[in-house]
Amino acid sequence: MGGLSFADEVDVSADSPLLPVFVDWVTVLTGEKSRATVRAYVADVQLVARALTEVLGRAVPPALDVPVERVPAGVSPTTYRETVRLVSALTLGDLHPRHLAEAFAVFGSSAPDRRRVVRPGIETEPRRAATRRRAAAAWTALCEHARAHGLLAANPMRDPRISKGPKPTYSPTPFELHEAERLLRTVAQPDVARTSRRPWPARDLALASVLLTSGIRLAEACAVTVGDLRDATGAPHLHVLGKGNKHRTVPLARSTVGTLETYLAERGHGLGPSRASDALFVHRDGRPFTPRAMQHLVYRWYARAGITPRGESCVHALRHTFATQLVNSSASIVEVMELLGHESLDTTKRYLQSVGHGLRDAVEANPGAHLVHEVTRPDAVAEARPAR
Repeated sequence: MGGLSFADEVDVSADSPLLPVFVDWVTVLTGEKSRATVRAYVADVQLVARALTEVLGRAVPPALDVPVERVPAGVSPTTYRETVRLVSALTLGDLHPRHLAEAFAVFGSSAPDRRRVVRPGIETEPRRAATRRRAAAAWTALCEHARAHGLLAANPMRDPRISKGPKPTYSPTPFELHEAERLLRTVAQPDVARTSRRPWPARDLALASVLLTSGIRLAEACAVTVGDLRDATGAPHLHVLGKGNKHRTVPLARSTVGTLETYLAERGHGLGPSRASDALFVHRDGRPFTPRAMQHLVYRWYARAGITPRGESCVHALRHTFATQLVNSSASIVEVMELLGHESLDTTKRYLQSVGHGLRDAVEANPGAHLVHEVTRPDAVAEARPAR
C-alpha cells in the first residue's frame, strides 16, 4: 500500500508538509459541503492543530500572508490565516496516532471559553462531547483525504487510542406554547433597556416568527437571502440551503409572511431597496448577521421575556418547538423530516420522545378509541346482552 505508514514501510517522507494537503482538502470541502460545515471544520482543525504543536513542542511560524481570494467562502479570513499558520508547522509524520491521541486529550480536557467558579478561583470545564466529536470528524476527513491521495497508508484517526469523546445524547428541548407566546410578545416591543443598540422590533418579530414556524437552523437563518423568500402561485415559502449543500423548500405561515412584509418595508425606508442576494436578516446598518451575533440577539430575547434557555443553542430550541408542534398536530414523521432537512429518519424520531402528552391526546382522539369506549361502556354492554 502506498503512502506513509506508521507500522511498516515508509513510502512518503515523514517530513512532507501537511499544509498543501490541508489547502487541497479545504478546496474539495468547499465544493461539497455547506459554508457552515467548512467554517466549522476549519475552526476545528485550528484548535486541534494548536494542541498538536504544543504536544510536539513545535515552533509555530509567524502569521502567513494568505490572499483574501484564497480564503474559502463563509470562513473568517482571520480564522483561516491562523489555521494555515498552525498547520504550516506540521508534517505528515506528525499525524502518528500516538501524537494525535495526546493532542485530542489536551484539546478535550478544557474549553477556554467555558469556566465555572470554584473556590478559591476559576477552573475550565471539559469540552462538550458534541464539540469533541465534531473536531474528530474534521480530522478524520482531513486524514482520509491524505489517505485517498496516497499520502498515508491508513487513516490514523481510526486508531482506538484516539479518544473522540462519548457519543452525545440528544434530547429535544422545546418550549411550551405559552412560553413561545411570551417570547413573541416580548420581541414585538422595543428593547427600551438597550436603546443604544438601536432596537428593531419589526425585524426581531419577523426573525422570531421565521425560527418558530419554519424550524430553520441558526446557520440557515444567517445565510438566507431576500431572494430566498418566494411566493409561487400564492404559496409563500422559504428556499433554504441546508447541511451538505442540500436545498429544501419550507412553507411559510401567512402570519409569518405578514411579519416579514412589515420588516422589509421598514428596512426599505431605512436602508433603501434590497437586492435578491442581500441577507434577509440584517443589523440596522445593513450588515448581515453572523451566527454568534444572531445567537446573542436571541439570548437577549430570552432574558427580556424571563425564559430560561433550553439546551446549548437558544435558536435550536425554537427549531425543536417547531418540530414537536408539528408532531402534535399530526404531521407524519416523514413530513417533519423533510421540513427540518434531516438526512436520517432516526434523527427525526427523537421528537416522538418529547411529545408524549401530544401523542396520548392524538391516541385518545382517534375514532377507534371512541368506538371502543362506546362498545365497552356499562350501559352499552348491558344493551348488547341477549335477552333470556
